[in-house]
Amino acid sequence: MVTVGSGTLGLSVAAPPGTEQEALAVAAEHFACCSELVYQDGGTIGTYADEIRTRTSWRFWWD
Repeated sequence: MVTVGSGTLGLSVAAPPGTEQEALAVAAEHFACCSELVYQDGGTIGTYADEIRTRTSWRFWWD
């Protein structure tokens, strides 16, 4: 499922990244589109990569 709003994008994820390397690559792509995903709560790309490995939905936004 995909949702699109004014400045937002939501994606349903059937198969999140399975390995740490895959998750880091996906996290870097997310960072390129929406750096706030990583920077919120003082995070890093590594911690964000760990988080997305268990999520079945991803949300992006632009201010």
